[in-house]
Amino acid sequence: MNAATEKAAVADAERERLKRAWPDEFADGARCAFFQRYPGRREKGGYPLGFHGWPLERRNAWFAGFNLGRVERQRGLLETGNG
Repeated sequence: MNAATEKAAVADAERERLKRAWPDEFADGARCAFFQRYPGRREKGGYPLGFHGWPLERRNAWFAGFNLGRVERQRGLLETGNG
């Protein structure tokens, strides 16, 4: 395994750990990025209410989901020829 593959494996494992630890936050971040919609009441910037007071790991779970949702959105747009 080369260095880049090892780093990707570590990142994938951390994403999965955060997803298991904070499934609702992860899913919300992923939905927001994928659909580019921020349903319900939110803080400025589209963050969930109370986001800036959350523990770091909980915020990281939301960001990890957001990142994955953004990647999946871009992948879908490229696959359909719309991006």
